[in-house]
Amino acid sequence: MEKKRIKTICIPVLVIIAIIITIGIIVNNSRTEKTESPEPPHKIMHVYMPDVVGQMEESAYNKLSDIGFYNIKIEYETTGLSEASRVNRQSIPPQTTAGTDFEVTLYIESK
Repeated sequence: MEKKRIKTICIPVLVIIAIIITIGIIVNNSRTEKTESPEPPHKIMHVYMPDVVGQMEESAYNKLSDIGFYNIKIEYETTGLSEASRVNRQSIPPQTTAGTDFEVTLYIESK
């Protein structure tokens, strides 16, 4: 009699545990991970490279960025040719055609 009683108690308990586990799996699988949306691709254009030599670093960077360049690198150098934070030279000569996907390096006078 005791064995029959244990079976009648254990089976419902096991069923309840199985249901809880199943619900947990369903809830876990239904969660969607929030991922950052990728940046929209840059529009690649061919433009004339402006002359930014002599401009302040931020101004030159913004000018290139506004035109569409997105691969802009900054390197600092000490030449004594200009005051600190001014562009000494640029990697793509002014008035040449360049793709906005080209890497542009601005060489800035060190502070």
